[in-house]
Amino acid sequence: MSSNKEMTYSFDIYAEAIPDDALDKHVKLGGETFMKNWMQYKKERLIKYLSLALIITLSGCAVSQKEMPEPKVVTETKLVTVEKEYTPQLWSHHKTLKETPEVCAMKGESILNSLGFKSVVKNGNYVYGNFNNNRAAIKCVKVSKQTFVYTAVAGADVKLVEKLRNEIASKL
Repeated sequence: MSSNKEMTYSFDIYAEAIPDDALDKHVKLGGETFMKNWMQYKKERLIKYLSLALIITLSGCAVSQKEMPEPKVVTETKLVTVEKEYTPQLWSHHKTLKETPEVCAMKGESILNSLGFKSVVKNGNYVYGNFNNNRAAIKCVKVSKQTFVYTAVAGADVKLVEKLRNEIASKL
């Protein structure tokens, strides 16, 4: 009758001294010897524990409660009357064009830029911009096989608003 006994061996051999082809596959893990991976594992574990200890220490500092003095709140109310400088003038115009709304909007953007409008913005088929204290908007909408264009200019100076509206309308 044979009995199985566990046998243990201990060798003092450097892993680098053993050729790769002499080792079984289970001895190599990811191209590294088991001992190298074990040391890497221990190193990573130590870093995790140190990081956790640091987080706990820092969060303890953040949680500690000190009695803060009540802030002094000063409430002051001041009545300010804002008077309108002007009643805005609004001039508008509309027409139909034989081009697509996209082309109409690009044309409108070009017109506002050529007239010296600032902060010109094109949002889809809608274009708007500022000229001094005046604001202009051009909206292009498809209606059947044509494009309906609505133009509006608003501002304080009635003569300038009318002139800007007429310039935009004539260039469309």
